[in-house]
Amino acid sequence: MKTIHVGLVGSQFISSIHFEALCSVPGAEVIAVTSATEAHAKAFSERHGIKQHFTDFRKMYEMPELDLVVLGLPNDLHCEATVAAAAAGKHVVCEKPLCLNLAEADRMIEACKKAKVKLMYAEELCFTPKYVRLKQLIDEGALGTIHLVKQAEKHDGPHAGWFWNVERSGGGVTMDMGCHAIEFFRWLLGGNKGGKARVQSLRGNAIHTYSKRGYGYAVEKAGATQGWSFTIYEEAWNYGFPQEMVHFVSCVRDDKPPLCTGEDGKAVLEAIFAAYASAKSGQRISLPFKTDAKRPIDLWRS
Repeated sequence: MKTIHVGLVGSQFISSIHFEALCSVPGAEVIAVTSATEAHAKAFSERHGIKQHFTDFRKMYEMPELDLVVLGLPNDLHCEATVAAAAAGKHVVCEKPLCLNLAEADRMIEACKKAKVKLMYAEELCFTPKYVRLKQLIDEGALGTIHLVKQAEKHDGPHAGWFWNVERSGGGVTMDMGCHAIEFFRWLLGGNKGGKARVQSLRGNAIHTYSKRGYGYAVEKAGATQGWSFTIYEEAWNYGFPQEMVHFVSCVRDDKPPLCTGEDGKAVLEAIFAAYASAKSGQRISLPFKTDAKRPIDLWRS
């Protein structure tokens, strides 16, 4: 089996999840990490036993043995990092959301097509075990015709300060968390059958805990542990991160089309722009929706 050598672009929370997931992938090896902050890159590499670290992702891209890069960067850097990776002949896994606007999405998609590298969109809900089973039920027709799908995300706030800067993030909770639901819906309803089922990714995969004093850690989306909480186990697996990376690595090794592509990421972004336009106008917005706005939030605050 050919080993796929991976570089991480980013050294904060999501990159730690990416590293943990990649460690469970047969034939994948993380050989480098990059962060604009030297201390962060060095600490991450030492903590995880990664051979090399960089402060400029372009320098990491120069490594001839590097096959795949996984982006865990602020949203405003996704396009730049992807286009540079494509120019260096590296396959790309890009965290959600794909980028800030539709023009950037087109640049990323075109650059990867031109370089004949894969642009893979990291939406882990499409790999979450419970949701994968739910989709199988839908595709088999077990639930009849699907008329309505709801999905909820709950979080006490982002993991990094840049999320609060809409010039960098592009928007608020719809951009950061609503993107999960949009791609989840697109994937879930891709079959021609559709009923009723309720799936909660934490219930059944966590210990429903009451603690008066609190404790160390419950789950990524919980900022506190006093009172009732869901104490998760095998967190990355329950969310689908290892399964996602197994798939993406195999796409690179075996030259297979990925389940979630740059085009999917663009479609999600288009729906997010439409949502912000609808919030501003108070009207229903139809898809497809074309706009040259630089960020989704610009349509709401204009």
